[in-house]
Amino acid sequence: MLSRSIHAAFLSVCCMVGIGCTQHTHEEYPDPPMFKHATAASTLYAQLGGDLQIRAIAVAWVDAVKVDQRLHFVTGQVDTALLINRTAQYLGAKTGGPEKYFGVSMPFVDLKIVGNSIEWAALMEDLLSASLEVGVPLNTTVDFLKTIEPLGQKIWDHSK
Repeated sequence: MLSRSIHAAFLSVCCMVGIGCTQHTHEEYPDPPMFKHATAASTLYAQLGGDLQIRAIAVAWVDAVKVDQRLHFVTGQVDTALLINRTAQYLGAKTGGPEKYFGVSMPFVDLKIVGNSIEWAALMEDLLSASLEVGVPLNTTVDFLKTIEPLGQKIWDHSK
């Protein structure tokens, strides 16, 4: 269960990236100045802290997924170390890092831990809590989720 502060942050981030928000477009409510980065040329990978921080996010994310009853993680059927490695590769590749990811879509989908858009939303909630847990600033977490969350729609559109 998420703490109130993480839950409030999740709802704020959902509204900012447009998850579940059908009344307003993101263009109507641009990012407030506090969410603008001084170094626009810096990659999201660098803003997140590079390899070590990406790995820490991957570990925290997999740990959150393992206990999330909304998802299909079956202990013993998934090699946790392999899932962490693939997740770190995936996140690194998607945020502008040097990592390469060779999976079909993304680790949690490839392993059938997530199978639909509702579970994807739960996965994104777990990513939010994992990012904040390892100390990623909220503005960087918002940018991170804006990068990763839309990929779910591409996955579901492609699988139809």
